[in-house]
Amino acid sequence: MSDIWLITGGGRSGKSAYAEALAAGTSAADDVAEKGAAALAAGNGSAADEAETSMAADAIGLGIRAANAKGSIGAAGGGKAGNAVACQCAGVLYIATAACVGDEMRERVARHRADRPKDWITWERCRGMADIGTDFDAGAFDTILLDCVGNLLMGILFEEIPDEEDFQSDAFARVEQLSISEIDTLCAYARKHEKRLIFVTNEIGMGIIPATRYSRYYRDALGRINKHAAAAADRAVLMVSGIPMVLK
Repeated sequence: MSDIWLITGGGRSGKSAYAEALAAGTSAADDVAEKGAAALAAGNGSAADEAETSMAADAIGLGIRAANAKGSIGAAGGGKAGNAVACQCAGVLYIATAACVGDEMRERVARHRADRPKDWITWERCRGMADIGTDFDAGAFDTILLDCVGNLLMGILFEEIPDEEDFQSDAFARVEQLSISEIDTLCAYARKHEKRLIFVTNEIGMGIIPATRYSRYYRDALGRINKHAAAAADRAVLMVSGIPMVLK
């Protein structure tokens, strides 16, 4: 049976570290989600209070352990911070969506590659997820980890509208739909082949309003894409200061 997760949060919230711990087969991540579901199902009353208290205690412990694996409260903003974990599953396909542009980004990417477990398969792309069936044998991995949806959208945006001066709302709508299609393709693959699929994404609509129309459209599009991914997911977790808050 497939198992689709959405791990969301702000920069340096610990979302990538949590997602990597989950991908590596850390059972504590499952425990947190199960207790969160029990708390939601319990409704009002003492049973719900006890379940929520238990969930919160476990979540704090897991969140801090995952986020502090490299001595910080959370993963680097933008995702893919390494987590010192041993892979306990048949294999992990790590889809890295960040474009390697500029010296700083190249340095970050090199560091993330070095930190990643050596037996994980890395696939670097922001689009063309349909190629997963031809590029890989389905038995090579049990888990797919995409980090992150925000960079997937950004990569497609830069390819489709490389010049901000060419920005038009209908073109941006096309980019949004292309991004959703990539997510749907991975979900369909995970369901067909009974894989665990983990999306890492960013919550960027909680701060100040972006100054440019281009940035505002990006913020709005990512919010809608996140909603779409959350609806498709079996479980959703919001990371806040290294603490996983179970949403679904």
